[in-house]
Amino acid sequence: MSTIVITGCASGIGREVTQKLLAAGHEIIGIDLRDADIIADLSKLEGRKKAISETLEKTGSEIDILITAAGMGGHLPDGKLVMIVNYFGTVELLDGFFPAMKGRPGAVALALSSNSAQMGVDPENELVKALLAHDEQAAVDIVGNAPSAETYGLSKHAVARAVRHRAHEWGTAGVRLNAIAPGMTETPMLQGVRDNPDLKGALEAIPVPLNRTANVDEIANVIVLMVSDAFSFMHGSVLYVDGGTDAVVRPNQF
Repeated sequence: MSTIVITGCASGIGREVTQKLLAAGHEIIGIDLRDADIIADLSKLEGRKKAISETLEKTGSEIDILITAAGMGGHLPDGKLVMIVNYFGTVELLDGFFPAMKGRPGAVALALSSNSAQMGVDPENELVKALLAHDEQAAVDIVGNAPSAETYGLSKHAVARAVRHRAHEWGTAGVRLNAIAPGMTETPMLQGVRDNPDLKGALEAIPVPLNRTANVDEIANVIVLMVSDAFSFMHGSVLYVDGGTDAVVRPNQF
C-alpha cells in the first residue's frame, strides 16, 4: 500500500479523504494544527519547515501520494493569515516533498484550489504576482488590511497556477501533479461563511445549476480517484467539481 501525506487532515475535506484512504489500507501521515501525526502551524515559516522535516523523517523520504488540503476561508478576520496558509502552506510543502516523490512508481500530488479562483480574479493582480514570485513579505505588504474574502480567491487562483507552472518539471520527473477546484461544500468553512453577515448575500448569489451544495463525501470521492491509477494520464490539470458554477460564471472559458 502507498505512503500518503495529507495536510489539513483534521477537518473538512481533508478529514474525509484521510478516512477513505485509511479504510483502503494505506499508511497516512496527517499534518494539521491538531489531531494529526504532525502538529504544525502552516501560517508560519518555521511551522512549514517543521511539517516538511518531520514528515520526511517519518516517511524515510519516500512519499507516494501528497494531498494538500489545508486551507482557511474568506470568513476569517485576517486576510494575511488566509493568504499565507492557502498559498505558502500549499506550495512550500509541494516543493518540500517533491524530492521524496521522484522515482516512486505512480507518485502523484494533488492541491486543493477552489472554484472561486476564477470568479472575477485579474490574472495580473499584484498579490497574485507576488505569490507566484514566492515573495511572502511583498504579499503581506500588498494585502495590508484587505479582507480575507478577497485574499481567499486570489490565493486559490495562485495555487492553481503554481500547479500548472510545475507541470513540466514534475511530469518529466515522473510525478503527476493536479489541482481540484471544489464548489460550495458542506464543511465548517462553508458554515463560517454562512454565519458571516457580510458574506451571506454574496454566497447566496453564487449560481449552482444542480441547485445544492456538495457534501464532503462527494469531493473526497473525486480526490481519491484523482490520486489513483485510474487517472494515470491526468497531469497539470485543474478539475472543477462545483455543480456547474464555473460553467455558468465563465461559459466561454475553460
